[in-house]
Amino acid sequence: MISHEHKAIYVHVPKCAGSSVEKLLLPNRPQHDGPDYEHLFGWCPKRKIHLQHATAAQMLDLELVTESQWRDYYKFAFVRNPFDRTFSDYFWMKTQIEPAGGFGEYIERSGRFAPILGEPDGPDYRGDHLIPQCEFVHIDGQVAVDFIGRFESLDAGLETIQTKLSVVDRRVPHLKKGRKRHQHYSHFYTNRMREQVRSLYEADLAAFDYQFDDQRNMMSNIKRYVWPIRHTLGNWKYAAQTRFGV
Repeated sequence: MISHEHKAIYVHVPKCAGSSVEKLLLPNRPQHDGPDYEHLFGWCPKRKIHLQHATAAQMLDLELVTESQWRDYYKFAFVRNPFDRTFSDYFWMKTQIEPAGGFGEYIERSGRFAPILGEPDGPDYRGDHLIPQCEFVHIDGQVAVDFIGRFESLDAGLETIQTKLSVVDRRVPHLKKGRKRHQHYSHFYTNRMREQVRSLYEADLAAFDYQFDDQRNMMSNIKRYVWPIRHTLGNWKYAAQTRFGV
């Protein structure tokens, strides 16, 4: 995402404040059916990426920005605890396909999730959501942006951006009030799922000093192991209805 008015480049890690930043920097961005190269939005059929989710390296390698823009514009990003980000993204991803697959299929880009998480063949592709956050903000192993805010302290980070760019706070009211509070992400995870995320995002956990904040108790432990069973039974029921009409 790029704002030439404010001379700012936002490296948008999926599920990390994209809507809030867009409302702040590009409140009047025109909607396009195709790719918007002026602001870096939309699916680019030539490069086979969602422009708004281009990594720092892709912006340069794919010539989405010029060398002088990259040098002179203020570059920033937001990161998020990988366990929380994955939890949020999985449940969002389940709304994109019907019936949804299990968490293991999501992490492994397989099963029912394969069509949208596999190869970047079209605008339905969502595999960029699973790219480690380090790959978005690093180039050759080094931080490539001027500021990295945290999703967990989003308001403070946005205030930093506003001050740096002299931007009037133009976020819509419901975004400014903050996120709707849901059950803590740790209640969702089994130990196996936690290790899957830890393995996939080991570099992010180390680079951004995140860890698994375990707020589970005995009752949530029971629910965590019952939920996968209910999910599996639901998939079997769907398969039976589809195949046998029961």
